[in-house]
Amino acid sequence: MMPTAVRRSIIGVLLLVVAGSVFGLTRLSSGPSQPVDTIIESISPDNGQSTLQQGQVSVDLLSGWDGRLTIDQKQIPDDQVVKVREQGTLKFQPGPRKALEYFPAGQNCVILTYWQLATGPEQSFQKQWCFTAL
Repeated sequence: MMPTAVRRSIIGVLLLVVAGSVFGLTRLSSGPSQPVDTIIESISPDNGQSTLQQGQVSVDLLSGWDGRLTIDQKQIPDDQVVKVREQGTLKFQPGPRKALEYFPAGQNCVILTYWQLATGPEQSFQKQWCFTAL
């Protein structure tokens, strides 16, 4: 038979291992903790490309993802973005009574904030790029 002090030490170590395992498992995320390059399937106009001042910004994400657009530091309201959630597409075209009536001539920058539908915008990622409006 083992001495009481040895048994207590073994039980204590086992309890610490179990507690550490439980803590580690509860910290596992159901989604990716880092953005994956393949989540954004395409953007248009792409970084460095040109478009007309009345052109369109479009983003194609993997199915199951959603996003929000900020263009030239103006957040584009959801009701001005055409979204097809099943396909993961977001499209914004400037016009009257919109956040932007047109893209100003020259460089315009976009920030895409995107997230997995299952986790919501609290766990989001960002991608930024710029294009030229002619």
